[in-house]
Amino acid sequence: MKILASAMLAPGTMLLAGLSGFVLAALLFALASSRRAARGRGTAPAPDHPHFWQMLLRKGGQKGGWSVAVLDGAGECLFLCGKAAQYLDDCRAQIGPALANLTREGIGFDLRIALSATECLWVTGRPVGRRAVLYFTPEAEDSAAETQLRREVAAYSALIRKLPAAVAAFGADRRLWAYSRAYAELWGLTEAELDRKPFEDEILDRLREARRLPEQGDFSVWKRRQLRQTVGTRETWHLPSGRSLRVTQHMGAEGKLVLYEDVSPQLALEAENSLHKQVQKATLDTLDEGVAIFGADGRLVLGNSCFATQWQLPESVMLRHPHYSEIAAGSSASLGPDSIWDAVAQGVIAAEAASIPAPRVLQRADGRSFLVTLSRLPNGTTMANFLDFGDLERFEAMLAEDRALPWPSNRKDGNR
Repeated sequence: MKILASAMLAPGTMLLAGLSGFVLAALLFALASSRRAARGRGTAPAPDHPHFWQMLLRKGGQKGGWSVAVLDGAGECLFLCGKAAQYLDDCRAQIGPALANLTREGIGFDLRIALSATECLWVTGRPVGRRAVLYFTPEAEDSAAETQLRREVAAYSALIRKLPAAVAAFGADRRLWAYSRAYAELWGLTEAELDRKPFEDEILDRLREARRLPEQGDFSVWKRRQLRQTVGTRETWHLPSGRSLRVTQHMGAEGKLVLYEDVSPQLALEAENSLHKQVQKATLDTLDEGVAIFGADGRLVLGNSCFATQWQLPESVMLRHPHYSEIAAGSSASLGPDSIWDAVAQGVIAAEAASIPAPRVLQRADGRSFLVTLSRLPNGTTMANFLDFGDLERFEAMLAEDRALPWPSNRKDGNR
């Protein structure tokens, strides 16, 4: 990339423009003086002498001469030197707007024009009096290393163009040098717009004008943060269209690679699952027995409040989704070892539902007895039910007390 950047700068162009501009300014001044003298003598103005100009330019310029064109205010050619006629025909359409500003407003320009896939031309426009002077400098042929580098860059760009993901690659100068078609489709940009290699801030400004970027309180601050990032980042952009993008930026010394991933369906699914779990937990919390659901990896997916109370698990631990072995270790440390969690482990790691242990009554180290029932759910998780016999005995005792009470009369006083 550094070789390409050096070639793009072409410092010799400015030096050439300065020297030839000085020569042409002197020629035009001499020509104007001779015409004023001719008018003073009452004779016809002297015609332009292009061959004389060519001779002077070639003697004062580099070996082989310069390619120079002098145009009047209407854009008509007054003088052509070297291959200027050919170059002007080849690139007139591409330099049209800049040339119009030069001839009308006297605004100079420096442009690099691609004549073909392998040939480029530097065109420098400068005002000299009321004339416009164009200097044409073909870009020097690449060395073997530069040619190979260009091929590699083109190959990488073609590869990125075909990626199914939305990807954009920016150089160290923040200029886009490669992108995928998915990137163009994501932002509604044409390949013609992107092929001219706009700067990153230009793209952000364009997308903001089209209301395709996340709304910001201060867009300029947000844009500066995007442009000045020096380390890789990952963030989620919520677009006005309702879509959500996960934006990952990989930084490097030579630029950065930005990956855009549409996570709208994933976020919607996560929200739906979260709501489903909340409904599930609210339903399980109405039960008088402890219920816990363990994933295939052995971690707690969901547990009701009765389960948390039975095993003395605070909410902070429940939210961490602990592994069943962690719960067993905590129970053993606080209450003493027992065989309850060994049975739970057998149910979780069972390859088939038929291998899950049958319901059984197991005693905890503190003397409380539980009816432990394990079952495999359709999604592959394992549900464990813990019915505390102590709670059941107390419940049955309460029922017995209720039955012993006299049944209240349904008749009111005075009714027979």
